[in-house]
Amino acid sequence: MIFITSLLYTDLSEETSLLYLTIVYAVRMFGLSLVMMPVTTAGINVLPRQLIPHGTAMNNTMRQVSGSIGTAILVSIMTASAGTQNNEAMIQGVNNAFIVAAVVAFLSLILSFFIKKNTKHDIESD
Repeated sequence: MIFITSLLYTDLSEETSLLYLTIVYAVRMFGLSLVMMPVTTAGINVLPRQLIPHGTAMNNTMRQVSGSIGTAILVSIMTASAGTQNNEAMIQGVNNAFIVAAVVAFLSLILSFFIKKNTKHDIESD
């Protein structure tokens, strides 16, 4: 969902409706909510029981830091590719930022197939 909605945001123009933006954004955030809990659970499940509180704290910290860094990078791409202050250039900057976001989402989709799943045997051997 995140990859597809990122692709939908790569072709914006001055004629793009607010309804389109709102619906795509709602679907994007729904996709994000479907991703965050399972990924967090998978990350915490590989830790031994005594490290779970530290893993949760580290996960929360890294989520905030990486979100800030990702926002800064995408805004930098947007402003660098816009160049001038006219509307078309700014919209093209947003399109370019979403192209980068779509590439990151696609790479994340590929990497999601390599998330290790713990079996009952793996958990008992820890």
